Amino acid sequence: GGQLVAQCGGAGNVANVVAALAAVGETWNPWHFATAGEATNRLAAHGFTAVRTWLHDETATFETRMELEEFLSTVILGANLQRLPAAERPDFVHRVADALGEPIIHYVRLNMVAVAGNA
Repeated sequence: GGQLVAQCGGAGNVANVVAALAAVGETWNPWHFATAGEATNRLAAHGFTAVRTWLHDETATFETRMELEEFLSTVILGANLQRLPAAERPDFVHRVADALGEPIIHYVRLNMVAVAGNA
């Protein structure tokens, strides 16, 4: 009967970063962001009831290019950067930031509320 309240990336999350990665020739994408329907089905399949899921947009805007690149390096591109030699990482982040065009990350948040078992 416990309640689950959670938020994570949802379908369409960081789509502008994914497009920027493609623009710099990076075809490897480590993410899968579920739709609200997928999340509902998964929770119900695992015994959750009274499931509510929804998506909403959020935007992160950065004041400076340095802030954007630091955020990309430490929050968004970690898995991509691990695949590169250390010496190539700063240039990769710089090229992704260039490809973004503006210092904005477009987030889509997946919100989930559900009850464990029968309430």
